[in-house]
Amino acid sequence: MTTENFERNRQEASVFQLGYTDCSPLLEASLCAAAEEMLPPWRAEKVRAARHLQDKAQAAGVGLLLCHMLLQAGIERYALNEYTLQRHGKPELIYGTVPPGDNSGGKLYFNLSHSGRYAACIVGRACCGVEIEQVREGGAYTRIADRFFCDNSKAYLNSESGSRAFYKIWTMKESYMKYTGRGFALPPSRVYSDLKRCRVWADDLPEASFRWFEQE
Repeated sequence: MTTENFERNRQEASVFQLGYTDCSPLLEASLCAAAEEMLPPWRAEKVRAARHLQDKAQAAGVGLLLCHMLLQAGIERYALNEYTLQRHGKPELIYGTVPPGDNSGGKLYFNLSHSGRYAACIVGRACCGVEIEQVREGGAYTRIADRFFCDNSKAYLNSESGSRAFYKIWTMKESYMKYTGRGFALPPSRVYSDLKRCRVWADDLPEASFRWFEQE
């Protein structure tokens, strides 16, 4: 059975909402086209830019998930049109009215990911990152680990069997890279972790916490 790993950075449980969805129904072209019509222009453009139907379904599915989670947070769909880009290109929403005690400055942060059938989204009033990966057995993950993993991550990988441990560490790294807004401009080899404390950091960047989620 396919397993997907979900991992997020967070500061407090009440600050963030995490969701995921199955995008496979959107592999029907008519449903994917209908979903595209429901998205704000900049998300719809990503669907149109995708060349293959599976890529279109993922782009549409993760966009619908974001809209749904914003509605759950009490933010209207049109707010998706009001966004700015951080220094390294990561988007953040400007949602106007700030609730009492909200120190976010009227900004809402989000991050998206998709792999295989599934898409994941995290929404919060502080910086956040999420990465989802479909676990595939075998492959060249040991060579990737030798190149990009720190010593304690390698030790964890050697203590576990199968590729699941590799995907746990990789999703942790990539979600942190997205959390910082730098993506692969921050090399994975510069991302370090303390798996017992669930903490992750880079040489000159702040430490963050993370969590893993798995779906069978």
